[in-house]
Amino acid sequence: MRNDWESGVARLGLPNLGLGVGLRSVHFAHILENWPEVEWFEVIWKNFMDSGGRPRYVLDKWLNAIPL
Repeated sequence: MRNDWESGVARLGLPNLGLGVGLRSVHFAHILENWPEVEWFEVIWKNFMDSGGRPRYVLDKWLNAIPL
């Protein structure tokens, strides 16, 4: 028996957006080295809005590579 996820059927009237993961600084090294196969990353704006350096670098790198 297939579940809603496998069949692509919308659940609660919402489209299936695929598998997403929260973009967290503890995962930056793994993400940049392995480019995991996820459809999208969740970005919490306040974690990146006022920060330069590595967080901004990683976010900029992903902006053109994967939906955020």
